[in-house]
Amino acid sequence: MASWILSQQWLLSLLIAMLVLNEINTSRYLGGRLSYALWLIVPLALLLNSLPQSLIAGSAGEMTHYIISINEQTAQLGELISWQLVWLIGAVMVSGLCIVSTARSRFKSQLIPLESFQLPVALPKSLKVLESAEVAGPMLIGVVSPKLVLPANFSSSYSDAQQKLIIEHELCHYQRKDNLVNALFLIGLSCCWFNPIAWLGYRSFRKSQEIACDSYVLNNKSVDARLDYGKALINCAQRAQHRLCIDSNYTRATWKCGISASREARQMLGLK
Repeated sequence: MASWILSQQWLLSLLIAMLVLNEINTSRYLGGRLSYALWLIVPLALLLNSLPQSLIAGSAGEMTHYIISINEQTAQLGELISWQLVWLIGAVMVSGLCIVSTARSRFKSQLIPLESFQLPVALPKSLKVLESAEVAGPMLIGVVSPKLVLPANFSSSYSDAQQKLIIEHELCHYQRKDNLVNALFLIGLSCCWFNPIAWLGYRSFRKSQEIACDSYVLNNKSVDARLDYGKALINCAQRAQHRLCIDSNYTRATWKCGISASREARQMLGLK
């Protein structure tokens, strides 16, 4: 397992570096949803790279020879430094950090169930809505059966229009099963804990995920609706944090939009 992961790092690092550069420089031209969809390239490329070389056309070329040589040298180095054990210890430690970070986003007090008819947006019957005084903004928790948690002051802190837009954002996470995707990404990150590019990729991936939701919500919306959404982001982002967490948190994941005059916020809102 560890040897296979090590052998994939050259390809993984190249793909993630390209996606990070895209998120920084060109995502504004491609759009949020397409930029987020491009992250599918990573698992697909790793899958193709893991197929037997005989199934890949032209695999007997010079490039394959170099790749095999590098992998053989890497495997030998791994044996000398007990790579398997080192990798396992690191993977367990990072996995534990992810679990602890996710657990910290849970709640000390009991969550209060809410009826969906109290909200300005129709919700799927399978999505339960809860209320907590411990959150600053809405968040989607859980992987198998996600639940929407709203702050206790949600109705008083936001207008009906803002509430509708914010809940649409979380519904986008729910429909795309983003919490499950985040869990899988963190598993991959735990396996590649030694690669700094993978850590940069996690931050860029989560930002692309949130911008994709923002693009979905703001699609064909009026300027007034976009401004309402921007004000809601700024309100939520005042206590924003960023952790290794599976949950999709409206407050935490959109922290960079907390500066109303920033270029990123204005571009996201579709303003000049």
